[in-house]
Amino acid sequence: MADTATRTPREARTETAAATLSTHRMTAWRSTWRTAVLTGAGYFVAARVVTELVALIAAYGSSFVTVVRHDPNAAIRVWGHWDAVWYLQIASHGYTDNHLAAFPPLPPLVVGGIARVTHADTLVVSLAVAFIAGAIACVLLYRLVQRDFGDRSASLAVFLLLTFPTALFLQTFYAEGMVLLFAVASFLAMRSGHVLFAGVLVACAALCKTYAVILVIPLLVEYFKGRRWEWLRALRVGAPLALPPLAAVAGWALYLGQRFGDPSLIVTAEGFWGRHLAPPWVAIFDGLNNIRTFHLVEGMDLVSVVLLIAAALYAWMRMRRSYALLLALSALVFTSSSVLTSSGRFTIAVFPLFIVAAANASRRAWLERLWPAVFIPLGVYYLAAFATSRWAG
Repeated sequence: MADTATRTPREARTETAAATLSTHRMTAWRSTWRTAVLTGAGYFVAARVVTELVALIAAYGSSFVTVVRHDPNAAIRVWGHWDAVWYLQIASHGYTDNHLAAFPPLPPLVVGGIARVTHADTLVVSLAVAFIAGAIACVLLYRLVQRDFGDRSASLAVFLLLTFPTALFLQTFYAEGMVLLFAVASFLAMRSGHVLFAGVLVACAALCKTYAVILVIPLLVEYFKGRRWEWLRALRVGAPLALPPLAAVAGWALYLGQRFGDPSLIVTAEGFWGRHLAPPWVAIFDGLNNIRTFHLVEGMDLVSVVLLIAAALYAWMRMRRSYALLLALSALVFTSSSVLTSSGRFTIAVFPLFIVAAANASRRAWLERLWPAVFIPLGVYYLAAFATSRWAG
């Protein structure tokens, strides 16, 4: 009894200390995520308002207020162009033709399902889904950068992302917003030790853009950062990481085989849109030719690939090698489809580019000023071209 009596106060103090530590950790966790939510989502909402105003002015001129007042749907019609049309068609009617196989199923499946349940217009639903995906992606990106570099670099990374010239595609019914969301989330999951969950997130990304299966490689490298490489452990980690995306892609191919009798459409459907597998230099020469012939709208595609390669080299030497691999693999994928068309748009989902840019801009004031000074005017130009159906991205 005496031993119990002397031990009880110590145990009580231990329990109190543990409870206090747990409370402090919970408070710190809430504070950290509160900052990420307020800053990441706040930046995205501000960008959404600005892009909407620019799009309306481009489409309807100075009378846009009158146009929208008489026809509220005019405010959303400016976003229903190009790829968004095909996604909306799939959401409403399914895959009615084999050329639509170039658009993987998750984005239209989500929008179509919500529209059927709510009986809402598919374009309205698609814009709501894009808004939610983009806002969450910015919150998660902020948190990911915050873990390594602090709040200033995290804010910069989100700002630089949203001022990239093709960031407008986070605002409309294209797949890039969802790919960005799942890509950033998969890295956060892997860094928290949730390997299977990271694999599921990669599977979701691959069902938005098939090439997103490349995430498996940098995520495996991310897992082994600070750990000793062992083949047995690599297999144990690689299996739950790779199996979900492989199963997702296989399931998509099987569906295409059943629907159109050709499972290879998962790769060959891009041929309907002028793409086919080719050595990287074919696309690079195409990009250089666009600049030489003053097709400057497409110039951003080449600039984006150059930025990806430069950022990959920097990340390999000074940052996380998992980021470097994602940047390099993305550049390889974008340049292996015979043309560089849309590489600028695809780049918006390659989030390590903006982490590298933020890490440099936080130490170099001139770079922090140069990025928006150059890219915001370009973004306004591209947004106006998109809103008036002159550019598809």
